[in-house]
Amino acid sequence: MRNTIVNPIKRTDARHPSYPITTREQEVLHLIAYEYSSKQIAHKLYVNHDTVNTHRKNLLRKMGVKNAAGLVRAAFERQILPISPLSLNA
Repeated sequence: MRNTIVNPIKRTDARHPSYPITTREQEVLHLIAYEYSSKQIAHKLYVNHDTVNTHRKNLLRKMGVKNAAGLVRAAFERQILPISPLSLNA
């Protein structure tokens, strides 16, 4: 007999416990929302540019969006990003 999942949760839903957004991904997302480039984010967080790109890709996948604008929209909709002034040291 086959196992059937009733009301499956969309795999790209970041609110699902299987796909939590890490603290570092939240930092990257916050900086994306404030128009930082990947290079600027890497410099600010003391990580490699490739690491920032990996965080971006993971965020896109987890939130089920296609680009940075979609990330910001989804983050506000899901209340991941507050509407407030930049809180990280500029």
